Amino acid sequence: MNRDCRVVISGIGVVAPNGVGLKAFWRSLLAGESGIDHISGFDASQHPIRIAGEISEFSLSDYLPEVIRPKRLARQTQLALAATKLALDDSGLNADTLAGSAPIPIIMGVGSAAIDLIERCKSQFDKKGPMRAIP
Repeated sequence: MNRDCRVVISGIGVVAPNGVGLKAFWRSLLAGESGIDHISGFDASQHPIRIAGEISEFSLSDYLPEVIRPKRLARQTQLALAATKLALDDSGLNADTLAGSAPIPIIMGVGSAAIDLIERCKSQFDKKGPMRAIP
């Protein structure tokens, strides 16, 4: 291992149930707010667990208005794009400052598969057959 290696965290983008954006997230942590509540994103009445950490009232166009069809993106992809935008804003980086620079490594944590997209495709497949399923 190279001990001369240095790591710099230049920006943090948080999209979490207890706060979207670094300031809101930090404020909720200091206040002891968990973000865990009753599931509202789908009917959970038949499931043994009915609480979760959901990110409610989220719209990708609030962060990236130029994205034309966010419905084609899995929810986790939309959340990741918003978190990336928030991290870039936090760092002060933008397209002009990044122009001509070397590739920038990004570390991202994701806790699930694109289950919403998988379910939507399954529903389309069942209703309209394989030729109408989203690729």
